[in-house]
Amino acid sequence: DGMHPEDIDSYGSYAESIGIAASAFLTWMKSKRYLEAAHYDFERTKRNGVSAFPTLIAQTNDASRVLSRGYQDFETLKAAIVKRAEF
Repeated sequence: DGMHPEDIDSYGSYAESIGIAASAFLTWMKSKRYLEAAHYDFERTKRNGVSAFPTLIAQTNDASRVLSRGYQDFETLKAAIVKRAEF
């Protein structure tokens, strides 16, 4: 789509395409609360060693484990979830 991810204002048209007013969405996205949440999420993905998208991470209250990196079909994801269900 040619959009630069760091250009926050360009997200307005995406918001409008799903029925959210661009101005409201951009106000939320630029608010301290959501900026802090995004930075927290970036740090968490870094700590979990995310190096590909999509990455599926299972998280409990005190632990997280990477279940898959990159595209996986449903049966492969299901097997990874069942295998790691005990952590």
